[in-house]
Amino acid sequence: MVGDIADLRQRLLAVPFSRLMGMRVVEADAESVTAELPSSPEILNHVGTTHAAAQFGLGEGAVGALALMAFPDLLAAGAVPLLAEATVAYRRPASGTLRARAVLSVAEQQRIRAEFAANGKARYTVPVDLVDQSGTVATTLQVTFAIIIPRTSNQ
Repeated sequence: MVGDIADLRQRLLAVPFSRLMGMRVVEADAESVTAELPSSPEILNHVGTTHAAAQFGLGEGAVGALALMAFPDLLAAGAVPLLAEATVAYRRPASGTLRARAVLSVAEQQRIRAEFAANGKARYTVPVDLVDQSGTVATTLQVTFAIIIPRTSNQ
């Protein structure tokens, strides 16, 4: 696991899109990451609520941060986490600061490590809930990531 939340925040800021969105990690532990997206005029849609693409970006970013938290040894060895698939359910208009919580149990992390060790790649799906300023779940996602060793141009 990454040493602390400050280290995780720094690693997430290395992703240009995370910086552009203004996403920040506010909580992290061995099985979950909570990321926050402050409200700003730049992320609103034509009716004044949070744009669907911003909501998706926050949910996907939370899963990416969770990969950094859960698999630092695999990433240090050259593995790369990539979005493979996602489903999104926009349940109600979202407004204000949003929080996304992504959860991946230790048991599932162990399964992923075993799959990666056996195949040089692994896929896993993470549920994410986005809660808006009212405290209500506005959006849910199922985000599937793949951890792979990228091919070099010589392969």
